[in-house]
Amino acid sequence: MLASESIAICKSLVHKEKEENVLINNLRAEIPPCLSGKVFEDEILPRLNREEQIFMRQRFSLLDQFSTEKIFPDTTGRVYLLAQILPVLPEQYVREMRNKLSSESWKFLNGHYADDGRNGLILKGMPDEMDQIKILKILDEKSRIILDSEKALLSEILFRSGVADDRNSFYANMVVDTEHEFYFEHYNEHVPGMMVIEAARQFGLATCHKYGMIPESEYQIMMSDLDIHFEKYVDYHLPIKLVGTVDVKKRAASGMWKKVILNFQIIQNQTLAVSIRFNGRSIEKALFGELRQEELYNKIGDFRYKPHTNSPGRHKFCLRNLENYEYIDGALKEISTRDFKIEIPGNDRYDPEKKHDFLFSFDNRYFINGSCYQTNIERSGNSLIVDFSFSDLSEEDFDNLVQCLKLYTKAIECRDFS
Repeated sequence: MLASESIAICKSLVHKEKEENVLINNLRAEIPPCLSGKVFEDEILPRLNREEQIFMRQRFSLLDQFSTEKIFPDTTGRVYLLAQILPVLPEQYVREMRNKLSSESWKFLNGHYADDGRNGLILKGMPDEMDQIKILKILDEKSRIILDSEKALLSEILFRSGVADDRNSFYANMVVDTEHEFYFEHYNEHVPGMMVIEAARQFGLATCHKYGMIPESEYQIMMSDLDIHFEKYVDYHLPIKLVGTVDVKKRAASGMWKKVILNFQIIQNQTLAVSIRFNGRSIEKALFGELRQEELYNKIGDFRYKPHTNSPGRHKFCLRNLENYEYIDGALKEISTRDFKIEIPGNDRYDPEKKHDFLFSFDNRYFINGSCYQTNIERSGNSLIVDFSFSDLSEEDFDNLVQCLKLYTKAIECRDFS
């Protein structure tokens, strides 16, 4: 059967390299509560295979003429209604339920239903998805609720057919793996807050890429601010639903979202657990890289750096004396955009100002080649600590050096920036 299990999303939509770090599934847009007969019969069904057609016909029901005229008085032609929406509550049904329901429940129902002229009730508007579910729970009709995995498939079919709800509402489910080595590195009886925030971030990214038509390979989504309110703890043994609305402030000519405000809620057992709001904008990755590179260049020269202690062996270097072409072995101790310091084992003394050429390799990914000269020598036990300054470094090698400092080193604490 179609959609019997949760539908995973592509890890690239949330900028992840490992599947275990994807924290959402069943991503979808809000399902339109109704479809015209023309759209359903002429535009959607012909594009589907037989199994998908059966699936769609089970989730959308043809509305009878009386209900169509009452609910959609300005509509001509046939209407298909989402199967989890009850268009009419007959007189006998209303009479039986009246004595069972609380005044609060009746007040909620009266917000969505009106007298149908036959002592029953009829919808006076289309409820959103959360209210659809609440109505079914009030009326003890939970068996009619369409599963989230099925709604994800419905959404995908409608998306492929070019049919979308105009409310810009989106949904997903949170995936909680209590064996995750980062989020559950120690026992926790609820979902960690950082995991909740990351799931919401992924929900926003995936929504923008898929429904905002922002290609993940070409564009970066920049977040300008993030506002989070925790109302209650999120339990990992119960289903977790993410619900979001998107206010598109600016679009490109193609329709792609350029600037958005996203308002998300994390719902558990129909109760608000967390509310999240963030502003974001899409920017071409090439432009983003230029902006970040300029910012990085302005700051990185103010510090000296040490290689990461948790990644020994990831950097290698070769140093050669340009006078006698002897190679010098040693260990990199410090480096900056201007100079570097190495530790050389042995008792040989090297003359200051002697010129060398060098080749640095970081993780066999970045290579830096240039010339340098000695500026200082100090003895430390059986080793020499030798300082070198760069004397000849091409623009490309300098760019590689900046990237290496960013990826493979850590800044040494500086009083100017403490």
